Amino acid sequence: MKKTLLAVYATGNVGKTTSIKNFFLKFILKHSDQIKDITHFNVDEQNEIYKIIELKNGVKIGVCSFGDDGSSYEKLNNFANQDCKVIVCASRTKGASVDSINKLIEELNETNSTLKDELEKINNEIQDLNKNMNNYEIKWVHKSYLWNVPDYFEEKMLNDSFSESILEFVEYYMVQ
Repeated sequence: MKKTLLAVYATGNVGKTTSIKNFFLKFILKHSDQIKDITHFNVDEQNEIYKIIELKNGVKIGVCSFGDDGSSYEKLNNFANQDCKVIVCASRTKGASVDSINKLIEELNETNSTLKDELEKINNEIQDLNKNMNNYEIKWVHKSYLWNVPDYFEEKMLNDSFSESILEFVEYYMVQ
């Protein structure tokens, strides 16, 4: 089964989280008749999304609206352990969050023999993630405002439009 990780990446404070949350709500409304269950995970911040949507046909979709601070690594592993077919997460364009996803990509292509002994604890975590994530194709989707920062209403329209795009991607990957 083809699996996809859809990483929504952009600089800070441009609407990644808002777009992912909007996508989640649109997906729930559009596919409510196909949903078997939604698993909610504990989050520290109110209004954040860290959930798995399980459809009646068995397809699971992991959605995390936060984690672009670098905490996405454990969430990706959790989604992989739950056998999500599609994962939607946030990532910045540099720093800890993109490093986590790049680390995942690098590790998927390395053998265990190339890892250093002094990183054994990290290595074990990476190996667990490798086992789970080796079937995922990573897709980077860039969220941008083009040339200048929009006002409140322009930002609302852009986030809504972007969340529609995420919805179309997820629907496409659901059937692949």
